Amino acid sequence: MAKHAGGRPPTGKYDIKTMIAAVDYYVEKSPYPILKELCLKQGWDYDYVCDISSKDTELSKSIKRLHAKREVVLEQGVMVGKFPVPFVIFRLKQPVHGWTDKPPEDKSSITINYIPEIAGLINNPAPNRAVE
Repeated sequence: MAKHAGGRPPTGKYDIKTMIAAVDYYVEKSPYPILKELCLKQGWDYDYVCDISSKDTELSKSIKRLHAKREVVLEQGVMVGKFPVPFVIFRLKQPVHGWTDKPPEDKSSITINYIPEIAGLINNPAPNRAVE
C-alpha cells in the first residue's frame, strides 16, 4: 500500500465517521467479528487503524465493541461445545487482551548470588545473632 511521508496511508477511506459506521455494521452482521478481516474487506491498513483508534475515542469504542462481541461468541461457543477449549484460550490470548503464556518476571531483590549465603545461615544459624 502506498504511504504518505511519515508512514501514514493515503486518506479518504480513513474518514472516522465512515469507519465507525463500517465497524458497527460489521459487528452487527458478522457472526464472528475479527478486526483484521474487517480491515481486509474495507481495504484498510490494520496497523494504521490500530494507530488512529488509539487517538480517536469513538473509533476506539467501536473497535472495543467488536472485540467484546468476539469474546462473547467465543465464550458461548465453548459452553455449548462449538469451539474446542484450546482454540478459545489461544484466541483470548491475542495481543488485544494482553495475555501471555510467559511467567511474570521475578522482580525480587534477592539474586542468585545470595542464595548460598542465605542457605548457610538457615542451616547454621549463629546463636543470638542480631538481625541486620
